[in-house]
Amino acid sequence: MTSLSKTIWGGFGVLVAIFMLSPLVLVVLFSFGENEHAMFPMGGLTLGWYETLFASRDFLVALKNSAIVTGSVGAVSTVIGTSAALALARLPTRRAGLMIMA
Repeated sequence: MTSLSKTIWGGFGVLVAIFMLSPLVLVVLFSFGENEHAMFPMGGLTLGWYETLFASRDFLVALKNSAIVTGSVGAVSTVIGTSAALALARLPTRRAGLMIMA
């Protein structure tokens, strides 16, 4: 692969990353605006939406439940993944390759 083609593919990758992340950047940006709708001009900057969010009891209950589920899934996944990796590391290379493919 030539230097020019690497540069072109690298530039293309950067453009794709910008395209994929731009909606997230806009959502975060608009979350600090005073307007109820996502539009330019944004009006002023405010933390009012976050004050309303964290004042909501329903949000805090949902946040607690999400943290419990996330922590549980993370712990179980870590144990299962580590156990699988240790088991595969002890197998002969050919057999481990077959197990990974399955």
